[in-house]
Amino acid sequence: IAKTKGLENIIPIHTKSEELKINLESESIDTVLLYDVLHYMEALGRKRRYEEIYRILKTGGLLSVYPKHRKSDEPLGNL
Repeated sequence: IAKTKGLENIIPIHTKSEELKINLESESIDTVLLYDVLHYMEALGRKRRYEEIYRILKTGGLLSVYPKHRKSDEPLGNL
């Protein structure tokens, strides 16, 4: 979708929760979207994931977290 909108600098990164190190330079990312994953992690795993995200985010970068979608969160659930 991003490329169809002319956005060429968006790179999806998919990791497993046990892979704590993200292979990116420190302070190299403007925005991190963390959606639908935290509820799968233990508290220590969440803490370590946040620490790694903090490491790769640029100063003033944006972290957007959506903890878990539920059926009622979907647009059709509100009709």
